[in-house]
Amino acid sequence: MGKHRGKKGRRIFSVSMVKNEADIIESFVRYHQHIFDGMVFLDNMSSDRTPIILESLKEEGLPIYISYDIDHEFDQSKKTTQLLHRTAGQFKPDIILPLDADEFLVSAKKNVNPRDILNKIDLQQLHHIKWRTYVLNKKENKDRLFIPERITYARGDEHDRHHKVIVPSYILNNFTGTLSSGNHKFIIEQRKKRVKINKMSELKLAHFPIRSLEQFKSKLLVAWINRLARNEGNELYLKRFVQAIKEGKSESEEDLYKLAINYPFKNDLSDVTIAHNPVDLTLCKDITLKYTSKNEVDAFRNLLGNSEELAKNFAMLKYQK
Repeated sequence: MGKHRGKKGRRIFSVSMVKNEADIIESFVRYHQHIFDGMVFLDNMSSDRTPIILESLKEEGLPIYISYDIDHEFDQSKKTTQLLHRTAGQFKPDIILPLDADEFLVSAKKNVNPRDILNKIDLQQLHHIKWRTYVLNKKENKDRLFIPERITYARGDEHDRHHKVIVPSYILNNFTGTLSSGNHKFIIEQRKKRVKINKMSELKLAHFPIRSLEQFKSKLLVAWINRLARNEGNELYLKRFVQAIKEGKSESEEDLYKLAINYPFKNDLSDVTIAHNPVDLTLCKDITLKYTSKNEVDAFRNLLGNSEELAKNFAMLKYQK
């Protein structure tokens, strides 16, 4: 803990709510241990080996902290906001980054540790970092399990409008606010109080949303079922990709390439540019994965496990009535 913090260094943490991320969670931890002083996870009832892998990494002595959600509902805004405040109170970091397990913090310049940039940001502002989405193609390094080493081609930055927020503790201590769904914004509740937002160009989030056929099906189907259970089935991009699964358009790698290049948009992109833009791994001393297997994701098992929990919750509600 705190091995990066020098006389002028800052205490920097990430917070993540995760569910069924077994194929990427070890890559996420082993990469970010070279940037963050601590990583705080809330596991939202994963039905795969995500909790087992996290516990194994914790036993190694890596700076990760794990709690387990007993509420099946994936209410990311509410739960990640609570996790943000709990992390601020327990660990007293200067900066907190709410990240998903498929997002890797990178510098826009080579051979620069993102931590060096975070050490210089204004702590009285919110900061937005844009995605750089990586997509599967025929040139994937299939023999590599470490995700940023395996998937090295990205869409042009002009195709991504999504961003994520960096929240300094100063903001948490002086303003009442809530993380939006997806952790894209920190919404200040006091209308009369305003916080400056810095749109950062020095940092990017390398985003790896689709990593294999099984993972794609697991991700989309579990998310779709959960949204329907919450009467929130109006996510048009989700509906689009689930429909593709229903129509058998996700059966081959060629199908996956077509789907991945347009994810998560509700319509196909035009004039998509793809370029070889591998994540700079020079900051990593060791990226050897110890706990991740080659065929880590089982979409049917994850969907079944998720559906069983929903059915149990539904039965409990009926019983309570």
